[in-house]
Amino acid sequence: MLTIVTILCSPALLGSPMYFFLAVLSFLDAYFSSLIASKTIADSLCERKTISFEGCMLQIFAEHFLAGAEMIVLTAMAYDRYVAICKPLHYSSIMNRSPCGIQVGVVWTGGFLHYIIQILLLSSCPFVAPTLFIPSCVTCTHC
Repeated sequence: MLTIVTILCSPALLGSPMYFFLAVLSFLDAYFSSLIASKTIADSLCERKTISFEGCMLQIFAEHFLAGAEMIVLTAMAYDRYVAICKPLHYSSIMNRSPCGIQVGVVWTGGFLHYIIQILLLSSCPFVAPTLFIPSCVTCTHC
């Protein structure tokens, strides 16, 4: 969070594509870890470790959406550094606000597509039922 606040409060840093992508990556990391870790911590404190089908689907959505978006942000950051190293004189004309905005749009769209593809592949499996969607999501209560 400190990284995001520092980048947003400093106009010089916010204008740089590298720090813009770093702020997006920091947001994704903070959101990802808070969503996934909260359920894990709650399960470690409870004796009965079950999750509803809707909760499982929400956790799968968050995991795949944010992890897919994070990978695409890392790719966009690598492209930014490639342009900065290989074409330093053209960097400011290639990487301005418009391409960065398009790349962030691709990040969110790509994360959503990653989730949709995973769910479509998983829902077409013959062993999937609404009560037991993924074996790791529902723990046996009588064991």
